[in-house]
Amino acid sequence: MTLTLLSNDLGKEVLQQWVQQGYFTPHVLFYKLARRLAGLEEYNTYEKSEQQLTDDEDRIKPMMKIVDDFLSEDPVIRRNSYNPATTRLLEIVQRINNTGESATDKEIEQDCRNWITTFFPNTQSNLDRLKTELENLRNQPNSDKLYPYLTKEEEIDIIEHLAYRLQFTLTITLLDRHTKIVFYEWQNRPNNIREPSPHRRMPRGMVNILPLPVTGRQFGTYYSSQGNDTLSLFAYSNIGRDYVLNFHRLLTDYDGLKGPNVLALSGTSYLPDSTAFHVSDPQGVLMPEKTAQQAIAQSKFEFLPQFKDNQPIRVSGNLNNKQKAHEKLTDVAKSLVTESGSNHIFTELKTLKELGENKPELWADRDRILILVNSYDQSKWVADELRTYLNDLRDEIKNLRTDNLKPNKKGQINPGELKRADIESFAYTGGKILVAPTNSIGRGFNILNNNGKAAFGAVYFFTRPYPHPNDAAAIAQELNRRAYEWFDKEDFIAWQQGDGIAQSAEILRKTANNYWRSVEHRSYYLTLLDKPDLCAFPRYDLAATTLGRIIQAVGRLIRGGVPFHGYFVDSAWADNSAKRLAAERTGDDSDQIDNDSEENSLLVATILRVCDYACEDSSVGNALYRPLADALENIENVFF
Repeated sequence: MTLTLLSNDLGKEVLQQWVQQGYFTPHVLFYKLARRLAGLEEYNTYEKSEQQLTDDEDRIKPMMKIVDDFLSEDPVIRRNSYNPATTRLLEIVQRINNTGESATDKEIEQDCRNWITTFFPNTQSNLDRLKTELENLRNQPNSDKLYPYLTKEEEIDIIEHLAYRLQFTLTITLLDRHTKIVFYEWQNRPNNIREPSPHRRMPRGMVNILPLPVTGRQFGTYYSSQGNDTLSLFAYSNIGRDYVLNFHRLLTDYDGLKGPNVLALSGTSYLPDSTAFHVSDPQGVLMPEKTAQQAIAQSKFEFLPQFKDNQPIRVSGNLNNKQKAHEKLTDVAKSLVTESGSNHIFTELKTLKELGENKPELWADRDRILILVNSYDQSKWVADELRTYLNDLRDEIKNLRTDNLKPNKKGQINPGELKRADIESFAYTGGKILVAPTNSIGRGFNILNNNGKAAFGAVYFFTRPYPHPNDAAAIAQELNRRAYEWFDKEDFIAWQQGDGIAQSAEILRKTANNYWRSVEHRSYYLTLLDKPDLCAFPRYDLAATTLGRIIQAVGRLIRGGVPFHGYFVDSAWADNSAKRLAAERTGDDSDQIDNDSEENSLLVATILRVCDYACEDSSVGNALYRPLADALENIENVFF
């Protein structure tokens, strides 16, 4: 579906920046709009007290009350609400539906502006208050260190921008409504529509067998840019993991016979706190090869933050803004390959070559480096910066690209780019440094040298992975996991308060939808709060999922039973440890800075998770992760 958001360039620029941040549903967009109308940043960019957070939620309640009323029924069906603001929204969305011109109609834009000024007359004063609050924070001593991610003054909305956002949100609400009709009524489509079913990826026989999500089926939209601006749709229609969890009972209820045994081929299928990776507790484990365990035990990890003007370079927290992300990533890359910085990559290549000469059975022909970032764009930025300063290695630096890589105007492929499908041949290209997105090489690739050993000797984690709050696929995974936990939880609210099956189901549905929305509203690491009554421990979840990504990444470096070096470069992995290292550089008293803990450091939380899994002898976690736990526990430069 082509994204013709608005006919004028300003409206298009405003909305492109808004939707590029990931998946979104009508409720997500309304929540973002409510925060802006209330004079709040879309996401908190600095730590707030519990009282401040409560006050913020109180400010957006009037708008969200209207939203809940508006979304409670089909928005196209004519109805009058007790709230005139809701009734007017319904009239506008019906007009959009009748016009058929999406968000390009100027009269509808004016209707949206009038709706804001009529029902939220204090909006402009709220925006002015936000400007004043942020300016006061910027004027405080050391504000660049205390509040590095404050919303810029030019990024604060004006009424015109808010009208664009409301118009777009109403259009997406209409799109969401039509998507549900297509999904549920596909069998009633006109005869001249011969396209395949929108849920064709799921086998037809599974749609009515696999359990429905506890939220009910969910639909939404996300932005993608592949040469042109488009919106794509997603559907959360069934709990897919039920197929895997119950495959061992295939036909058992029918014929009483035992079903097939199920073998999970990845050790990361056992990460109890991770909603992304964990499947279930296995009945047994195929032990890893001794050589692989020994290789991990001989490996070393190091926290290696880079510095600019003696301040740690923090990449994470800037990745949603392409300009900021580019600046931070290139600063890190430059520091790692220049004399004015640490020059660590140059030194590491030399160290790996010497190890290959002194211990050829483990390190021969492994003087290569893998650099992991978050996206293909970031891969190119970092590789280009490295080529600028490592002129002698310019042709040996590659950045990974998608398999649909297009030739340049001369019909040639850029020699510095490597297709993902060709990644296993990297050692034969003469390359020394490969920059790639973490998710692109997670599992399934054996990148080997001529000796049949892992081609890379070292890996650098340039970014600290952090899930986007509107990633619907990740939220669906989390809800799928919660569904089984709630089912087994005897004191779960739906089972305690529900009077009969129907009322319990109603409470379950309401609880699940509130849970989904609470995940959408998550922001930075420090705001992740446990909710034991809902079996939700988001920091443990994030730490265990991060552990899974680390395991999959270093798995490329131990093939053939060889050790590796692992470096965590983004200072966001362990902020306080980075500050202590900065203090040591300038001769300040580093003891005045607190150690890191799992409360503020994702790296520390990850280390504690793997140590917890591996602590019990004869446990599954011990069998899978003991060598890795020992190596991470002995990491250099992390103070915890």
